Amino acid sequence: MYIESMKPRERIEAVLAGGGVDQVPLYPPYQAYWALEMYGVDVPSSIRDPEIGAEIQIKVAERFGFDAIEASGDCFMPYVEAMGAEVNQPDVGPGSTQAPILNELADLDKLEVPDIRSDYRTQAHIAATEYLIDRVGNERYIQMTVIAPMTLAGELRGVEAIMMDTILEPEFVNDCLRLCTDVLIMYMEEMTKTGVDAVSVCDPTASGSLISRECFEEFALPFIIEQDRAVKKGGAIDVLHICGDTTDRLDTIYSSGAEIFSMDWQVDIKDAFDRVEHNMTLLGNVRPPHALFAGTPEMCLEESLSCIDKAANYRFMLGAGCDIPPGSPEENVMQMKRAVEMRRI
Repeated sequence: MYIESMKPRERIEAVLAGGGVDQVPLYPPYQAYWALEMYGVDVPSSIRDPEIGAEIQIKVAERFGFDAIEASGDCFMPYVEAMGAEVNQPDVGPGSTQAPILNELADLDKLEVPDIRSDYRTQAHIAATEYLIDRVGNERYIQMTVIAPMTLAGELRGVEAIMMDTILEPEFVNDCLRLCTDVLIMYMEEMTKTGVDAVSVCDPTASGSLISRECFEEFALPFIIEQDRAVKKGGAIDVLHICGDTTDRLDTIYSSGAEIFSMDWQVDIKDAFDRVEHNMTLLGNVRPPHALFAGTPEMCLEESLSCIDKAANYRFMLGAGCDIPPGSPEENVMQMKRAVEMRRI
């Protein structure tokens, strides 16, 4: 069946509504750091001047055929830094927490809710988003990215420590997650005021490679559901991303309410659709390190086509399994565009 050529935004909206598209949407989903590195702009500069970073995201989207744009890759450190932790921000790629600040359980009472108005990183994120909406919002889908409470708790407490706390100090974990959720929802309320199309909630610390399904359901999921409600209340679409193999919890992930689940490369697309059927849009999942960064163009094209073919007749958008790693060759990333064009209806 022939479908007339569609705009990038129209493709994504059609898939979300369960309708037909001229070609599978290409939704990176996290290209911001890679784009900055490719055009020679360091991350601190993109925070100081959000319009520079936003212009680069537009150039990349147009060149590589991305139907959606991640406004800024700076999604981990704003909340961590604003809550009192010292962070290190390199010129290329994501920042890192220097050391946990919840070294004792009593330290939780010392944390204060940050003032968003004085949080320069979040204000830069918002400014980049508003610039993108104004420049290309009618053409492409714009996404902001935020972390989930379990991941924020892991940065403040230390991932290994918070994992042990789920066994030894479950009440503390819930108290910590409660505070983290309240802080993140406050930030998300400001984000959705921009009119952004989607908010991607990333929870690598809730990965199937780190915590069991039971632990996920008890600790992570209830607060992810709260984030989902906050995103929808603000009028945006909820994109949930959890790193690692999440095959054993896809049904509970569906219950989060997220419209889109961004799968890491360890999840088999066909198996995922067998579990969620037509009830959820799935996004993924070309291997970021093995194919896009270290592979060949032929490998990237083959994986991209395989993803599309496995998802045939379902609500699907092609993208990387996680962040496109900085330094990934342009020709490798370009194969995702080539793949959706080759499978054009």
